[in-house]
Amino acid sequence: MTTLPGHMVALEVDGLAYAGGTSGDIERSIAQMSGQFTLRLASKERTDAEDWQIADGAECSVTLAGEALITGYVDIVSRFVS
Repeated sequence: MTTLPGHMVALEVDGLAYAGGTSGDIERSIAQMSGQFTLRLASKERTDAEDWQIADGAECSVTLAGEALITGYVDIVSRFVS
């Protein structure tokens, strides 16, 4: 697993940590049954990194400074280039 700076939001999917997000939203409230998140990740072409191997239904967690904000499963993966 990759070690990330404490202030960085991290996405962990099936035990692998992903960094390089360009933006994101995290929502949790007592009015919602579950939290939700949206992350926009840099493409392989922009980072020279391996392609993101994230699939619908994969187990995941979103952390900030090592603290879990949301745990659950990937609902939808949308890939596009802008």
